[in-house]
Amino acid sequence: MENNKRLTTVQICQHCGKEFETQRRDAKYCSNACRQQAYLVRSAPDFVKKQLPYIEDELRSLETRKGYLTRQNIDYVFEKIKELANHWHYRKLPNDHALVHYVEVTLVKRLDVLRARLLNN
Repeated sequence: MENNKRLTTVQICQHCGKEFETQRRDAKYCSNACRQQAYLVRSAPDFVKKQLPYIEDELRSLETRKGYLTRQNIDYVFEKIKELANHWHYRKLPNDHALVHYVEVTLVKRLDVLRARLLNN
């Protein structure tokens, strides 16, 4: 009688770095959860980059259009930035990623300048 048991090999998970046993030579991740987390980390910058032009357009409109700057417009743009920062793709970006700095420093700073201008009028 032939032994139908497959040989197992030890691999290192490309996401979490843990060792795991697998029957496949091409396995990269120790679990479906690690596979999904790795996908989110890879796709996060693309998602955030797609959202930024909409927020930038709104900020540009607030900065340049006469009579367009109102408290509601500023609150709307702030909510859009907050929604992006709370989105699960955004939270998967590494802390030192350039997009995190851009959103939390550059865009928020521009919004604060607009708020100050609105309050001074």
